[in-house]
Amino acid sequence: MRILKLLPALLLFAAVAANAQDKLVAPFEWKVQGDSVDTLKVSLNPSIELDRSSPTALVRTFLALSDGRSEVWPGLEGFESRVHELENSALKDSLSELPEPLREAPALEKKANGFGGNWEIEETKSEDLPLIVSGPDGKLEVVRPGTSILIVTRKSSEDDDPLAPSRRAFRFTCKARVGLPDEWEIEKLETLEAYRLPNTRIVWGDESRLSLAAWWKAYDPGYVLLARLGAAMTGAGVEADDAMHSVVRSFFEDILLKRLMLRTRAVAAVLGAHLHAVEPLFSPELVATLRKAAEGSIESGPTLLFSISQIEQRQLGEGRLGVLVRKDDYFNTNWLFELRKEGADWRIEAIKQRFVATRVRDGQQIETLRGVGNYWEVAKQEAPSVLNTPIFMPR
Repeated sequence: MRILKLLPALLLFAAVAANAQDKLVAPFEWKVQGDSVDTLKVSLNPSIELDRSSPTALVRTFLALSDGRSEVWPGLEGFESRVHELENSALKDSLSELPEPLREAPALEKKANGFGGNWEIEETKSEDLPLIVSGPDGKLEVVRPGTSILIVTRKSSEDDDPLAPSRRAFRFTCKARVGLPDEWEIEKLETLEAYRLPNTRIVWGDESRLSLAAWWKAYDPGYVLLARLGAAMTGAGVEADDAMHSVVRSFFEDILLKRLMLRTRAVAAVLGAHLHAVEPLFSPELVATLRKAAEGSIESGPTLLFSISQIEQRQLGEGRLGVLVRKDDYFNTNWLFELRKEGADWRIEAIKQRFVATRVRDGQQIETLRGVGNYWEVAKQEAPSVLNTPIFMPR
């Protein structure tokens, strides 16, 4: 009878113990320092040994430090909360000029990132693989003696389509470090580029599917994005015509742009800390190649630039002023800022997006206004978040 009474507690203990055993151990820990945006510092501290004793051990170390699953992200959740506190502090005075319902930005949600774990590693030494195929043209490359080629793929079931373009695969070329033959380094990092070929079909199970073209392509773990973020912050600003109302200009400069800059800086800090942690696993030649490629990609990167022009000012009655502006974005959106004068100063009372449709029967343009729920809707883009910064950058 006593055993029966204790049975629920024993089962609960067993379940807790099983969960504890299944819990992932983080291979790294995030450290965040600084009490302002300008003093923000981020570091990633490995909690595992950087094992370079063999090509396989080296690649496993790299994969561990590139694990992007939320279960092994200690510190990043708290970091996002800290960024939110910093942005509220930095924008406090400017947001106080807005109506209270508009002041709170929407909550940021973490995107799913499945990179990490569940990998298969196949190693081939140079003496067993004298040539490899690289590039879309099928070019043959000579494998330098003394190197090892490691193919890393997802573990999959027999039902998985081996020709699915979404399947991830990486190829590592590893060599012994100069002067340290017992230590290895990554000399080359590639990913499998794949897409379906039109008008060429194969039979897969009961289905007919397009054939797949695939080749190995140089892979960048984040250097390009980091360079582009830095360039974007350098060229950030607001372009507005001279007629732009000062209150509307201030909204874009002191609120939207400032928040975008703050969060971009935080994302760059996380990415920079990650690259700093994994870089010791790369050869100096690979690091130089990645950095050179990053510098050459800056011009095609994103811009932190709001371009706005004033369309008109209109009287709204009761002493209110409407300032209609066009924002130069993908949709060329129009926004009506409703201003009310308080003493000698104008303040934003409401912000509405303007839509115009042409009535078929007489060609007359019909204007519709929709009020925004918060100030960030005007940005028409997702705010950068450290939780949405994959540790291992996907292409």
